[in-house]
Amino acid sequence: MRIVAIAAAVAFIAGSSANRLSAQEAQPADASTPSAAVMYQVAAGQITVPSPSWGDDHLSPYRPDSPAWRTAAAAQWNAGEPVRSAARKARAITDTVWPDDALYFEPCRQLASNLSDAALYLDWQGRHAEAVEEVRDVLHLADLLQEQRPSDKLVERILYGAIIRAIAANSLEEIASAVPLTNDPRNDRDLQLAVAHYLIAQLLATRKAVDILDDVYGGQPGSVAWISHGKALNQQIINSLGRVRTECIFSALSLACHVFQSQKGRWPADLNELVPGVIPSVPIDPWSDNTGPFGYIILAGRLPGGGDRPLLYCRCNSPDGLFFRIDAPQYAYYDSDGSDTPFAMQKHGGQFRDVARWQPAGKTTGPTTRPLP
Repeated sequence: MRIVAIAAAVAFIAGSSANRLSAQEAQPADASTPSAAVMYQVAAGQITVPSPSWGDDHLSPYRPDSPAWRTAAAAQWNAGEPVRSAARKARAITDTVWPDDALYFEPCRQLASNLSDAALYLDWQGRHAEAVEEVRDVLHLADLLQEQRPSDKLVERILYGAIIRAIAANSLEEIASAVPLTNDPRNDRDLQLAVAHYLIAQLLATRKAVDILDDVYGGQPGSVAWISHGKALNQQIINSLGRVRTECIFSALSLACHVFQSQKGRWPADLNELVPGVIPSVPIDPWSDNTGPFGYIILAGRLPGGGDRPLLYCRCNSPDGLFFRIDAPQYAYYDSDGSDTPFAMQKHGGQFRDVARWQPAGKTTGPTTRPLP
């Protein structure tokens, strides 16, 4: 399950908060400026073939390398030009006012999934630069959902923006895992290094959960505005937004490792090698209460073909130590160790993300996790 767990958590929080959040007066849109909110809703309304990846693990487990996934994605791509065109036009608009109702939340989520699958389909075709542009379309939608222009559904809108940001981050993790990079301006298929650097900076700048809520509530933690929404609810929201921010940093670090590899001909030995040429500093893991940096390890010869397997990880206050999956590549959140053990008894060993793309050579026998060396 890719971002379904995050989506479920955010949806639960949004539902729990629906009757507890203060309404704010929406500002009128500038009639002379096209409305991105309207254009996104038009784009979503033109979806005729559903996204093949949302919850359909039987289609992929290894998108975009699964023939079943590619067949479904091709059908969506062939029907989706009006959807993609409207979303690309909306990306040129830097501000908008959203409706006061919540009817557009789920269509926007469906639009993000549609664009995400389009990105992966382009990536499979070798059109890597175009694939990244589709991801940037999704990131822009998330930005506009999470910006500060008020509406009556402000907090729910920000939470849906978080879902959409996670969709973009997870897609970029998959694309980055095999993306070729170039400095040749004549090469319009591979990802330009300048765009990669821009995306790394953008993803690392994803706002902290507390800062987002400061803007939403109009006050600092401990203020009357915060207290009125309840400590437990605030913590749930912070946890969900923190998890999404973690996904964005995972994406940035994966792409940064590939930038380093393209320049040096090898994977970085540790994340400090990325500083300062690719990233300004090693990020702190938001998922572990900001107590430590993201982790990174190279597992020599652990890929099915004998190649090295670089892994990024965060600790997430894991109760059972750190365990990575060996039965499948990981490019997004997972809440299982892959075994048949009852869920409550499964190992909870952090979150690992594959930097390099791979598929298992066959069905894994025996334990599906390994402890971190």
